[in-house]
Order: sequence, then C-alpha cells, then structure tokens
Amino acid sequence: MLLTKNDSANFIVHFVDQTSFLNLKKLSVMRILTQTPQAAGRLAETVATAQNGSTNTLTNDQAKAGLQNAPCNTSAIAVTEKAQQPPQVEKKYPLPPFTLETALQKVQLAEDAWNSQNPEKISRAYTIDSEWRNRDKFVNGRADIIKFLADKWKKELNYKLKKEYWAHTDNRIAVRFEYEYMDQDGKWFRAYGNENWEFDENGLMKKRYASINDLPIKEGERKFN
Repeated sequence: MLLTKNDSANFIVHFVDQTSFLNLKKLSVMRILTQTPQAAGRLAETVATAQNGSTNTLTNDQAKAGLQNAPCNTSAIAVTEKAQQPPQVEKKYPLPPFTLETALQKVQLAEDAWNSQNPEKISRAYTIDSEWRNRDKFVNGRADIIKFLADKWKKELNYKLKKEYWAHTDNRIAVRFEYEYMDQDGKWFRAYGNENWEFDENGLMKKRYASINDLPIKEGERKFN
C-alpha cells in the first residue's frame, strides 16, 4: 500500500498496538519517495537505528520520529509486512515411501557419495541427529559422522566401494556391500558388510547399522580399480 508520511506513522503505531511488537525482520520498507536523496537517507537512517537497537523493535516514538521528521513535505512510504519465511526443510531425494526404482536410486546415490570420500558432502544425506553403529563404533549426529569418516579414510587408503540393493519397505532399505582398501602398511583388504537404513519423511537417513568383516587380499586379487 502507498501511504503518506503522516498516515504511515499512524499505520505503524496502529500495527504496534495491535500486535504488541513490530519486528523489523518482518517489516520491509519497499520504496521511499522524497524530494531529495538526503531526505530519504535520513528517514532510512532512523529506521536502521531502530532495527539495530537491542530489541530489534520499532517503538511508537521511533515510528513517529522516523516518519514525521523526514525533511520533506511530499514524502511517501510504501510499507509491507513480509510473510515470515518458515525454516528451510532439508530434503534428500528420492523420498519415502520407496518403490523398487527409488530404493535402487538411493543405494546408487549412497555408493557415489561414499566413493567421493568427502565427509561434509556425505553427512548431508543424514539427519542432524542420525544414529549409527559401524562395526563396534557408535556414531551420533553429523559432527560425529564427519569426524568418523575423516578418520576412516586416513587409515583406509585407495578406497573403492560397491553397494548392492537387498530389500526395502516404505522407509527402510537393506543393502550388502564390498569395498577394498590399503592400510598404512601397504596391505590390501576387502571388506564385506550389510547395512540397514531407516529414513525420515524428508529422505534423510536417521539410522544406519552396519556389520562388516575384513578379508586380507593380495593386490593382484583386487576386484575394484
């Protein structure tokens, strides 16, 4: 709406009275029309001062001062209340309930992510409070996941993983996998394992349980290069 200077003050004061507060994160000064740039600048400074105050709230007196003290007779201000934006929900597609096709996609995405050996990227496929059991280690939350994976790939060198879909329900997927790696002494291993995954409604994995066994191999016996 387009308001004159005096009407704007009354509008803001009324808004404050009706809501008990005016949070400037929800107030957008969309356009200031004045005779001079200086007048617009002074009005903007007054609003900014109120916004930077300890309460981030524009009081009745500040509203009047900002609008009525603007040195211009023809100032007008268009004020609109921004709709408060809800927190952005993280989603990791495909989402449950899974079909055979989307479960296969989920398995392939996990394989590709782990082969990237990028702990930060991988962690974003899991809920903030994701619960893991990996061999004999228990991991909880993204920070722990990042640390666990970073430590893992310091010890498991030349890592290469292959996952295989086993079964699924609406929000759960079971997989089997193999991966090969070289330890810090130059010895090669192939690990065999099974994983059970459970996802939330946004496609983020909230539970991961992995049982894994290692088989020593010779470098010439490697399957994955």
